[in-house]
Amino acid sequence: MSEAAAETVVAPEATDQTSTEDIGAGSGGVDKDIGGGSSNEQVKDNVVQFPENWRDVMAGENEKAAKLLGRFQSPEAAAKAMVDFHDKARTSESMAKPEEGTEEELATWREDQGIPATWEDYDTDLGDGLIIGEQDKPILDSVLQSMHAADAKPEQVKAALNAYYTAREAEQQQLEANDNEQKETAITTLRDEWGPDYQSNMNAIRNVLNRIPENIREDVASARMPDGSALLNSPEALAWLADMERQINPAATVIPNTTNPKASVQEELAGLEAKMGNRSSDYWKGPNAEKNQARYRELTEVLAKLG
Repeated sequence: MSEAAAETVVAPEATDQTSTEDIGAGSGGVDKDIGGGSSNEQVKDNVVQFPENWRDVMAGENEKAAKLLGRFQSPEAAAKAMVDFHDKARTSESMAKPEEGTEEELATWREDQGIPATWEDYDTDLGDGLIIGEQDKPILDSVLQSMHAADAKPEQVKAALNAYYTAREAEQQQLEANDNEQKETAITTLRDEWGPDYQSNMNAIRNVLNRIPENIREDVASARMPDGSALLNSPEALAWLADMERQINPAATVIPNTTNPKASVQEELAGLEAKMGNRSSDYWKGPNAEKNQARYRELTEVLAKLG
């Protein structure tokens, strides 16, 4: 293509009073009186021709401008991009927060941006039946105040709240799963360790827990270890509680669920001693002989502790 070749764009229609200076070089300029018509072959149906090197002409010696103009297919496209950029810049400027404005100007700006007047006006309805618990309110109130000071929009606040409670729910589900697993582990461990005394020791644990003042009993029952595991899922803690009850009430694991353990021990001992007088009884013979003899020794030890 020769240097005389040119790109074309459609120019705005001329009015009767429109006139212009000669444009371009080489193949001729545009007649001054466009409205009166022209026989010039370069002007047909209001089409204006630009030189092929229009980018170089517009950019001059500015390499950055030349590179930027290289992105456009025509002068018209470059002009449109310039207008769009100008409009966006004006819009952005009008949306900018008045850094040194009055309280009234700031309130007006926030209203225009859809930001509530105060942090209390943020919509905290999480939907799906989810509500903010009373224990969370002090923390979340502080968060909302900070987000309002940072001019957070309602949708940003709602997204942050939903993200927080979604994470909390996932954390709670994982905690419950861990609790169930650790509980089963503790039961298996203590059944193996305590054997036939498992149930009596568990009764002892319930007894010692029931001795705790009612107003803090639930706090103790729901307490957690430093690693986050439940206190009452710890085999060591449960064994300590069972031993504590045996020290407080020696008969607790031997004669559970009785209001007068000493009398109950004495009564059962009397029944065993009666069998001892009969060498043919199941105290001496049969599959229960060993069990009855062990029970007698256990009851005498308890009675000695009870005094």
